[in-house]
Amino acid sequence: MGSLNQIVNVNIALSTTSVPRGVFGVPMIIAPLTTFTERVRVYFDYNAAQEDGLPADVLKALSAVFSQTPRPQMCKVGRLEADTEGKVVATTLAAQLTAIQAEDANWYGFALTERTAALQMAAAEWAETQTKMFFTSCAEAAVTDASSKEDTLSQLAAKNYLRTAVIVDKHAAEQYLEMAWMGRCFTIAPGGETWALKQLSGVQASDWSATEQQTILKKGGNTFERFAPQIYLTTPGKVVSGEWVDVIRFRDWLADAIQTSLSTMMINRNKVPYTDGGIALIVNNLTGCLIEGQRVGGIAPDEIDAEGNNVKGFVVTYPRSVDVSFQDKADRILNLSFSARLAGAIHLTNINGNLSYELQ
Repeated sequence: MGSLNQIVNVNIALSTTSVPRGVFGVPMIIAPLTTFTERVRVYFDYNAAQEDGLPADVLKALSAVFSQTPRPQMCKVGRLEADTEGKVVATTLAAQLTAIQAEDANWYGFALTERTAALQMAAAEWAETQTKMFFTSCAEAAVTDASSKEDTLSQLAAKNYLRTAVIVDKHAAEQYLEMAWMGRCFTIAPGGETWALKQLSGVQASDWSATEQQTILKKGGNTFERFAPQIYLTTPGKVVSGEWVDVIRFRDWLADAIQTSLSTMMINRNKVPYTDGGIALIVNNLTGCLIEGQRVGGIAPDEIDAEGNNVKGFVVTYPRSVDVSFQDKADRILNLSFSARLAGAIHLTNINGNLSYELQ
């Protein structure tokens, strides 16, 4: 008997491998626990955590997350192992955070229920080596002392950390302002948010004098305080090094978007040739990621300057195939670069006006 394969032989390959994108909107609270044995547990609402009988401090942190409007789809709880007195030893924190991440890496910002200075310093040091961000609160009286360099905020700022944000809170013993802050801002796509001027629900603001506020800000901290009757806002939205939180988060997102998109394209092709056409495939893929960065609000769009010139939001620089060195071609390495303008955000508007009987 004949076969249709003798007429038409069909072989269909699947080029559907996809490198998973990173997660930049899931907060995690990390605490010493005996309630469950796994390193990480996921909660989609506060009631489920209550039913599990989690400790009061963890429930407070989860309440702060799920009280926000809008709120994240989920919050994760990471389990630390404590000593015989129920405390976490700072020298073991990095290894335990690494173990938590090894079990579940799909989270971005984290906070600790225990906020001793030693643990905060250890957590910040670990975060700096990862694609994660550490958020914490501080209630030390010395923070508002301009002459003090020994408070935890000053010590963190002295390290120039880019992945640690501190919100100074007089009520830190009773609440988790940092979790509320994450819960509110993680609902916004990276690049589309600012961490300043955010109203937070279910948490109490602190009253600071103008001098105290300026001292906190100069030391690299943030506040949640009253700006007008019944208007309580966060400010300024920075990490302890002085960079904006949203810039760090968007940078992480963009690096992940470029890496995963290009990897997926190269894996699903038999070969990307070292020709102008092959280089164009990579350039077009990179350009697509940068356009997505514009769409979410992290990269500025093309704009017109005062002279009518077009100012691009980004520029990709790449070589022609014939101009690439023999060694780079032999090593199969392509070097290209891009430059992009951050869209930034407006936090303060100065308006000068004049009233008269004629326009001036």
